[in-house]
Amino acid sequence: PVFVPSNLSVIHPELVNRNLKVFRHLDELSTLENQPSLLHSIAIYMPGLVELELQPQTVRGFKGIAPRQMKVLAGLEHLERLSLPLSVKECYSNMPEVILVLKEFKAIRSLVLSWGLW
Repeated sequence: PVFVPSNLSVIHPELVNRNLKVFRHLDELSTLENQPSLLHSIAIYMPGLVELELQPQTVRGFKGIAPRQMKVLAGLEHLERLSLPLSVKECYSNMPEVILVLKEFKAIRSLVLSWGLW
């Protein structure tokens, strides 16, 4: 599991890792389901990321990440590769919002989107 600070209003500078370039969180769902602030924590505590991959195993009940949640990652100015499970429910009727959010990722070169179906 990934530790996510419970209070993001207080940032601990000693925990910010500017040297981390790649972060992959695969096949483990509990952090994504139970930590709604995971993406915000990644944006704060891993500002130097070039590659981010969050792809949990398919588990009934996981709805995926909403575009507004994904938007916080646009602040990662060096992020070139991104892989996320998006929410079908959130994106199906509002694809323009997805496009607007993706336009905010200035350095993106590779994008993989999967869909949370349940």
